[in-house]
Amino acid sequence: MSSEERDLFSVPYEVIAHRAGNNVDAMSAAPSTADAIELDVHLCKGRLEVRHAKILWPTSLLWEKWHLVPRAHPVPLLEEILAAADPDVHLWLDLKGLDPRLAKKVRPLVAQRNPVTVSSKASWMLNVFEGTSVRRFRSVGNRFELLLLERLPSRVQVEGVVLHQRLLDAARVRRLARRSRLVFSWGAESIERAHQLLDDGVSGLILDNRDLMDRLSASS
Repeated sequence: MSSEERDLFSVPYEVIAHRAGNNVDAMSAAPSTADAIELDVHLCKGRLEVRHAKILWPTSLLWEKWHLVPRAHPVPLLEEILAAADPDVHLWLDLKGLDPRLAKKVRPLVAQRNPVTVSSKASWMLNVFEGTSVRRFRSVGNRFELLLLERLPSRVQVEGVVLHQRLLDAARVRRLARRSRLVFSWGAESIERAHQLLDDGVSGLILDNRDLMDRLSASS
Protein backbone atom coordinates (compact mmCIF):
# COMPACT_ATOMS: atom_id res chain seq x y z
CA MET A 1 0.00 0.00 0.00
CA SER A 2 1.42 3.40 -0.96
CA SER A 3 1.87 6.25 1.54
CA GLU A 4 -1.01 8.07 -0.14
CA GLU A 5 -3.28 5.06 0.38
CA ARG A 6 -2.19 4.73 4.01
CA ASP A 7 -3.19 8.35 4.60
CA LEU A 8 -6.73 7.50 3.49
CA PHE A 9 -7.04 5.11 6.43
CA SER A 10 -5.43 7.37 9.02
CA VAL A 11 -8.66 8.75 10.53
CA PRO A 12 -9.92 7.02 13.70
CA TYR A 13 -13.08 4.99 13.19
CA GLU A 14 -16.50 6.33 14.12
CA VAL A 15 -19.49 4.47 15.53
CA ILE A 16 -22.93 5.71 14.47
CA ALA A 17 -26.13 4.79 16.34
CA HIS A 18 -28.48 3.60 13.60
CA ARG A 19 -32.05 5.00 13.77
CA ALA A 20 -31.36 6.41 17.24
CA GLY A 21 -32.69 9.81 16.17
CA ASN A 22 -36.00 8.63 14.76
CA ASN A 23 -37.87 9.81 17.86
CA VAL A 24 -37.07 11.96 20.84
CA ASP A 25 -37.11 9.12 23.38
CA ALA A 26 -34.69 7.00 21.33
CA MET A 27 -32.38 9.96 20.86
CA SER A 28 -32.21 10.68 24.59
CA ALA A 29 -31.42 6.99 25.21
CA ALA A 30 -28.67 6.80 22.58
CA PRO A 31 -25.46 5.31 23.97
CA SER A 32 -22.76 7.75 25.00
CA THR A 33 -20.27 5.60 23.10
CA ALA A 34 -21.82 6.63 19.77
CA ASP A 35 -20.02 9.34 17.80
CA ALA A 36 -23.19 10.33 15.93
CA ILE A 37 -26.93 9.65 15.91
CA GLU A 38 -28.57 8.59 12.65
CA LEU A 39 -32.12 9.44 11.60
CA ASP A 40 -34.16 8.79 8.46
CA VAL A 41 -35.82 11.75 6.76
CA HIS A 42 -38.66 11.51 4.22
CA LEU A 43 -40.49 14.23 2.31
CA CYS A 44 -44.22 13.51 2.57
CA LYS A 45 -46.90 16.02 1.53
CA GLY A 46 -44.45 18.85 2.01
CA ARG A 47 -43.45 17.73 5.52
CA LEU A 48 -40.09 16.38 6.65
CA GLU A 49 -41.06 13.18 8.43
CA VAL A 50 -38.55 11.23 10.52
CA ARG A 51 -39.20 7.50 10.22
CA HIS A 52 -37.62 4.33 8.95
CA ALA A 53 -40.95 2.88 7.75
CA LYS A 54 -41.83 3.34 4.09
CA ILE A 55 -45.13 4.26 2.48
CA LEU A 56 -46.88 1.32 0.85
CA TRP A 57 -47.67 2.84 -2.53
CA PRO A 58 -50.34 3.66 -3.72
CA THR A 59 -51.85 3.71 -0.23
CA SER A 60 -50.83 5.93 2.69
CA LEU A 61 -50.02 2.92 4.86
CA LEU A 62 -46.59 2.57 6.42
CA TRP A 63 -44.68 -0.70 6.38
CA GLU A 64 -41.40 -1.97 7.75
CA LYS A 65 -39.81 -5.41 7.46
CA TRP A 66 -42.95 -6.91 5.94
CA HIS A 67 -45.41 -5.71 8.55
CA LEU A 68 -47.69 -2.67 8.62
CA VAL A 69 -47.05 0.13 11.09
CA PRO A 70 -50.23 1.23 12.90
CA ARG A 71 -51.42 4.64 11.74
CA ALA A 72 -51.65 5.68 15.41
CA HIS A 73 -47.88 5.28 15.61
CA PRO A 74 -46.51 8.85 15.98
CA VAL A 75 -44.28 10.14 13.18
CA PRO A 76 -42.18 13.11 14.36
CA LEU A 77 -41.12 15.93 12.08
CA LEU A 78 -37.49 16.83 11.53
CA GLU A 79 -38.06 20.22 13.12
CA GLU A 80 -39.19 18.48 16.34
CA ILE A 81 -36.14 16.21 16.41
CA LEU A 82 -33.76 19.11 15.81
CA ALA A 83 -35.39 21.18 18.55
CA ALA A 84 -34.96 18.33 21.04
CA ALA A 85 -31.39 17.43 20.06
CA ASP A 86 -28.45 18.78 22.00
CA PRO A 87 -26.81 21.35 19.70
CA ASP A 88 -23.43 19.65 20.13
CA VAL A 89 -24.66 16.18 19.12
CA HIS A 90 -23.44 15.00 15.73
CA LEU A 91 -26.53 14.13 13.68
CA TRP A 92 -26.44 11.91 10.60
CA LEU A 93 -29.46 12.48 8.34
CA ASP A 94 -30.17 9.71 5.85
CA LEU A 95 -32.28 11.35 3.13
CA LYS A 96 -34.80 8.90 1.71
CA GLY A 97 -36.06 9.05 -1.86
CA LEU A 98 -34.80 10.90 -4.92
CA ASP A 99 -36.75 14.17 -4.76
CA PRO A 100 -34.22 17.07 -4.62
CA ARG A 101 -36.84 19.17 -2.80
CA LEU A 102 -36.11 17.04 0.27
CA ALA A 103 -32.49 18.21 0.44
CA LYS A 104 -33.51 21.81 -0.28
CA LYS A 105 -35.90 21.75 2.68
CA VAL A 106 -33.34 20.15 4.98
CA ARG A 107 -30.44 22.45 4.17
CA PRO A 108 -31.66 25.63 5.99
CA LEU A 109 -32.69 23.59 9.03
CA VAL A 110 -29.19 22.21 9.59
CA ALA A 111 -27.24 25.28 8.46
CA GLN A 112 -26.57 26.39 12.05
CA ARG A 113 -25.68 22.93 13.37
CA ASN A 114 -22.18 21.49 13.41
CA PRO A 115 -21.29 18.72 12.93
CA VAL A 116 -23.90 17.30 10.56
CA THR A 117 -23.62 14.44 8.08
CA VAL A 118 -26.11 13.67 5.32
CA SER A 119 -26.32 10.55 3.18
CA SER A 120 -28.30 9.78 0.05
CA LYS A 121 -28.29 7.39 -2.88
CA ALA A 122 -28.57 10.38 -5.25
CA SER A 123 -25.64 12.65 -6.01
CA TRP A 124 -27.97 15.55 -6.86
CA MET A 125 -29.37 15.42 -3.31
CA LEU A 126 -25.87 15.71 -1.87
CA ASN A 127 -24.96 18.54 -4.26
CA VAL A 128 -27.56 20.73 -2.53
CA PHE A 129 -25.22 20.90 0.49
CA GLU A 130 -22.19 22.16 -1.44
CA GLY A 131 -20.66 25.22 0.20
CA THR A 132 -21.76 24.18 3.71
CA SER A 133 -19.93 22.39 6.52
CA VAL A 134 -22.22 19.38 6.11
CA ARG A 135 -20.35 16.12 5.47
CA ARG A 136 -21.83 14.19 2.52
CA PHE A 137 -21.97 10.43 1.98
CA ARG A 138 -23.09 8.52 -1.10
CA SER A 139 -25.20 5.57 0.11
CA VAL A 140 -24.95 2.16 -1.59
CA GLY A 141 -27.27 -0.66 -0.59
CA ASN A 142 -26.98 -3.25 -3.34
CA ARG A 143 -24.66 -4.48 -6.10
CA PHE A 144 -26.37 -2.46 -8.84
CA GLU A 145 -25.85 0.79 -6.91
CA LEU A 146 -22.26 -0.26 -6.27
CA LEU A 147 -21.74 -0.86 -9.99
CA LEU A 148 -23.05 2.64 -10.77
CA LEU A 149 -20.64 4.14 -8.25
CA GLU A 150 -17.67 2.18 -9.54
CA ARG A 151 -18.49 3.13 -13.15
CA LEU A 152 -18.19 6.85 -12.40
CA PRO A 153 -15.17 8.48 -14.08
CA SER A 154 -12.05 8.20 -11.93
CA ARG A 155 -11.87 12.00 -11.69
CA VAL A 156 -15.18 12.05 -9.80
CA GLN A 157 -14.44 12.12 -6.08
CA VAL A 158 -16.95 11.91 -3.23
CA GLU A 159 -16.54 12.96 0.40
CA GLY A 160 -17.71 9.64 1.75
CA VAL A 161 -19.41 6.40 0.79
CA VAL A 162 -21.50 4.18 3.04
CA LEU A 163 -22.27 0.60 2.02
CA HIS A 164 -23.95 -2.48 3.43
CA GLN A 165 -21.39 -4.76 5.02
CA ARG A 166 -22.17 -7.64 2.65
CA LEU A 167 -20.70 -5.60 -0.22
CA LEU A 168 -17.32 -5.03 1.42
CA ASP A 169 -14.01 -6.79 1.71
CA ALA A 170 -10.47 -5.44 2.03
CA ALA A 171 -9.88 -5.20 -1.73
CA ARG A 172 -13.08 -3.26 -2.34
CA VAL A 173 -12.40 -0.90 0.56
CA ARG A 174 -9.01 -0.11 -0.97
CA ARG A 175 -10.59 0.56 -4.37
CA LEU A 176 -13.27 2.79 -2.90
CA ALA A 177 -10.69 4.65 -0.84
CA ARG A 178 -9.10 5.92 -4.05
CA ARG A 179 -12.40 7.70 -4.79
CA SER A 180 -13.44 8.66 -1.26
CA ARG A 181 -11.47 9.41 1.90
CA LEU A 182 -14.18 7.92 4.12
CA VAL A 183 -15.68 4.44 3.65
CA PHE A 184 -18.38 3.55 6.18
CA SER A 185 -20.45 0.40 6.54
CA TRP A 186 -23.76 -0.61 8.05
CA GLY A 187 -25.33 -3.98 8.84
CA ALA A 188 -22.64 -5.64 10.97
CA GLU A 189 -24.28 -7.71 13.71
CA SER A 190 -21.35 -9.31 15.51
CA ILE A 191 -18.16 -8.07 17.13
CA GLU A 192 -16.19 -10.38 14.83
CA ARG A 193 -17.66 -8.87 11.68
CA ALA A 194 -17.23 -5.34 13.03
CA HIS A 195 -13.56 -5.97 13.74
CA GLN A 196 -13.11 -7.56 10.30
CA LEU A 197 -14.54 -4.46 8.60
CA LEU A 198 -12.25 -2.22 10.63
CA ASP A 199 -9.28 -4.43 9.76
CA ASP A 200 -10.32 -4.15 6.09
CA GLY A 201 -9.99 -0.38 6.37
CA VAL A 202 -13.48 1.07 6.92
CA SER A 203 -13.43 4.28 8.90
CA GLY A 204 -16.90 4.05 10.43
CA LEU A 205 -19.65 1.61 11.39
CA ILE A 206 -23.39 2.29 11.56
CA LEU A 207 -24.81 -0.13 14.12
CA ASP A 208 -28.16 -1.09 15.62
CA ASN A 209 -26.84 -3.13 18.53
CA ARG A 210 -26.12 -0.94 21.55
CA ASP A 211 -24.12 -3.67 23.28
CA LEU A 212 -21.95 -3.99 20.18
CA MET A 213 -21.26 -0.24 20.27
CA ASP A 214 -20.15 -0.49 23.89
CA ARG A 215 -17.93 -3.50 23.18
CA LEU A 216 -16.26 -1.71 20.27
CA SER A 217 -15.65 1.33 22.44
CA ALA A 218 -14.14 -0.83 25.17
CA SER A 219 -11.82 -2.57 22.71
CA SER A 220 -10.60 0.60 20.96
